[in-house]
Amino acid sequence: MPTTFAYAGETLHVASVLRRWRSTTKDRGDSYLARHWYEIRLDDDRTAVVYFDRKAQRRRPRWWLYTLAIADVSAP
Repeated sequence: MPTTFAYAGETLHVASVLRRWRSTTKDRGDSYLARHWYEIRLDDDRTAVVYFDRKAQRRRPRWWLYTLAIADVSAP
């Protein structure tokens, strides 16, 4: 997993992985691993969900940013 991601002109630095999981897809009755998902904490305390798309068609497999949460500024 990359330690940094570029998004909207910003570099996001991964501080830790909070959880990980996999999703599958079916094709002609067989199950295939499609995506590796990661919920991560960034170095600025925001959280994000990213995934690696193994099943990429017409493009090379790559990482995608799925969600990016705003840091909780009210927390002490």
